[in-house]
Amino acid sequence: MEIESSLITTPFAVLRQSYEVIHQQLEFELNSMVDEISEIESKPFINPIEANLKIGQIVAKLQGLKRKLEQNSTKDEEQFRILKARVEYAKQATTNPEKFQQTRLDCAVVDHLARNTYFDCAYEIANRTNIKNLVEINLYFEEYKIIQALNNNSCTECLLFCETNKNKLKEINSRLELDLRLQEFIELVKLNDKNSAINYARRNFSHFTENKELDEIKKAMGLLVYSNKPLPKRYEHFFSQERWKNLINLFSQTFKQVHYLMQESSLNLFLGLGLSALKTE
Repeated sequence: MEIESSLITTPFAVLRQSYEVIHQQLEFELNSMVDEISEIESKPFINPIEANLKIGQIVAKLQGLKRKLEQNSTKDEEQFRILKARVEYAKQATTNPEKFQQTRLDCAVVDHLARNTYFDCAYEIANRTNIKNLVEINLYFEEYKIIQALNNNSCTECLLFCETNKNKLKEINSRLELDLRLQEFIELVKLNDKNSAINYARRNFSHFTENKELDEIKKAMGLLVYSNKPLPKRYEHFFSQERWKNLINLFSQTFKQVHYLMQESSLNLFLGLGLSALKTE
């Protein structure tokens, strides 16, 4: 009897994301502290008051880093508990198939509700059937919050998602960050703020080096010529509201891919298989 692979792979994806985030924070904070210590060492003489102040700042940073590591450890332990619960559930496929199938159906219903933003209902059923550790309601809620921001024409939250998952996005050749950066650039052009648009392009387009990426950036840069003039037809699509809808669709697909979630609801798949089976009888 087969089970959905995301049942096991998704907690590992969350753990990987957690590791990458804390690794970035550790690297940044430790490099900052090393620089401060090197600055102290480079001075032949230092005022005791200044030395105590610097040491106090470094100690405060270390204490803050310790708190972050403890918080991260708590989150990781939660993922391990979830993973253990899922392994126990998967065993039921052979030890207790009837219970396994009922739980599987409950999970499919909750998954479908969460995907469609019925979070209160999804939480209620998950709590009542004791399957909280087998479903991804929290992940879908995270996705929903970012989609809401995109609906409000804000890329900030989605760009944070890109930064947190940059290694995975690179691995899957995602164009999500490029499209978000282009959209923020376009919004500045819409405001006829050429200087801000040019500065934004200098800051945020330099690390895109693929030919296809560069071609799209060049086309978008052409908007600067027409910022306060009627747009030629070949540029009209840059100002279309459809771009935001496309961003939402791309983000949703990417979010699921990053977390190893199925693109389609398992309930829809079950129903489709059932209807196909009925047709063949």
